[in-house]
Amino acid sequence: MSVQSSPGTDVTEMDDQFIGSLFVGIIFLAVTGFTLNFVTSNTTIFDDAGFSNALVQILLGIAFIMVVAIFANYKALDFLQDHAVAILIWSYRLMIGFFIGVIFLIGVLLLPSIVGIILLIVGAGIIFLVFRFWERLERRLRIAGEWISISATVVLNEPGMIVISFIQSLIVGIAAITEILAWYAWLNFAEAEGVSGGVSDGVVYGILFLYLWLTLSILYYFDGANTFIAYVRLKGYDPKVGQGINAATKKIPSIIMYALISAIVTVIVFLLSQAGRAQMREGRQTNNPGAVALGIFLSIVASIAATLYHFVSFFTLPSIIIRQNTTFEAMSESSALFQRLFWDVIITDTGYSIASRVMYIFSGLVLGIVGFAYGYIVASPAAGTEDPVFWGILVGVLSLIVGLLITKFFLRPLYTTIVTTTYVYATEGPEVLANISDKLIAHMQEVEASPRARRGPSSRRVRF
Repeated sequence: MSVQSSPGTDVTEMDDQFIGSLFVGIIFLAVTGFTLNFVTSNTTIFDDAGFSNALVQILLGIAFIMVVAIFANYKALDFLQDHAVAILIWSYRLMIGFFIGVIFLIGVLLLPSIVGIILLIVGAGIIFLVFRFWERLERRLRIAGEWISISATVVLNEPGMIVISFIQSLIVGIAAITEILAWYAWLNFAEAEGVSGGVSDGVVYGILFLYLWLTLSILYYFDGANTFIAYVRLKGYDPKVGQGINAATKKIPSIIMYALISAIVTVIVFLLSQAGRAQMREGRQTNNPGAVALGIFLSIVASIAATLYHFVSFFTLPSIIIRQNTTFEAMSESSALFQRLFWDVIITDTGYSIASRVMYIFSGLVLGIVGFAYGYIVASPAAGTEDPVFWGILVGVLSLIVGLLITKFFLRPLYTTIVTTTYVYATEGPEVLANISDKLIAHMQEVEASPRARRGPSSRRVRF
């Protein structure tokens, strides 16, 4: 399955974006070259042949692992593009079958107790429900699989989305280092100036909250850029990275407000969860069943609140970027769309979880095998050792770790594209997209004809 691209619109500011990126790259190379020249001119570190050889081997190994990791993840996306529907259906079959099997096994082991009988009855009831509703579930799984397949196609066709994801992670990492330094500096200042513990803790919590807010703002900003790129591709045009960046930049106030709301919800959920753990710990220590029950209740409330916010705000970012809504308008539209597409959103979201695991397993296997071969054949002789198996395992493990980190750069835009694809279907209908199945079109027409869909979202859309 592929998305056919028509010629994109002429966006003149893209040249400036490219020139700016090229300029930054030249500066980076110049700084790197100057640094290496300074080191070699003022030290004798590179005069050691052993060190130089080891450094060359390490750099070659890193470059090799990076290339293989990128290749493996692209192949994993290609695999999802072709087999997402089958993966989702068989994953659900296996999960349901495993769950029923566990219930029956425990029930048989507990026979002839009443608990064992109840478990067997529950297992039989689940089997009845599965047979009764499997056709409906399978239809929704096929739809979710097609959304994932289309999204994988978009990411495959848009390598700029991977670059944006990498930059996103890099800036988040820099922000984390900055936050740690600010935290450390404040603690030293508070100790030197004798700041009271309450005030010091309050400032620390403030720093942590600001970091959370900043992190979410960065994530949403670059996700917004990828949202626009995915939207332009889904509409049949050839997008540019600069278009996505510009679209996200125009909505920075709404993105920052959305990040603030998410940060507040995250803190509330965290406090509820911590309070629940504290109550359960205290209840176990004092043998107080009431405290344990309260702790369990608070933990459940925290989990429900986090899950509910995740789904209610599911379409907030595409609503901000594509329809240029304010934060509260976008969250209101997102809530209405989630109510309309309740099961489709849930199944698609869990489908992404399955797809991400497939990508981790697929890329992990490739990197583990290739890394072992590289360590066994190349790294071991270069190190002058007679234990190639050790080097094979070492490089294989390192390749696996690096590869899984790189997979995250692919998964973030994949998830963003899945949300965007679902949003476009829900608000504009499937007829605006190319190469989608008749089943998906029929399902969306059925949804649009439902009573809840009559009060549709605004037709105001971003221009590109």
